[in-house]
Amino acid sequence: MNSKDENHQLSVEALLAEQPGLEDAGLRSAARSVFEYAQFLLDDETNLTRVGNLSGDARALLQKRTLELLGEVESGQGDTP
Repeated sequence: MNSKDENHQLSVEALLAEQPGLEDAGLRSAARSVFEYAQFLLDDETNLTRVGNLSGDARALLQKRTLELLGEVESGQGDTP
């Protein structure tokens, strides 16, 4: 992992630590995964509108993945570091 990736990961961790309601390790893991998936979608220009927002299809993918992750947390199947 390069220093840019490490800095990004530390920034995400700091942001998540400041959010009320994310004391649960499963929810924190799900939130981290949502950030990572959003970044993955944003990195592919085919997922972006002319002004740089996620396209409708990409937003639908992000919403679907978010709901999947939250379902895993709710059922106890998510990662718990």
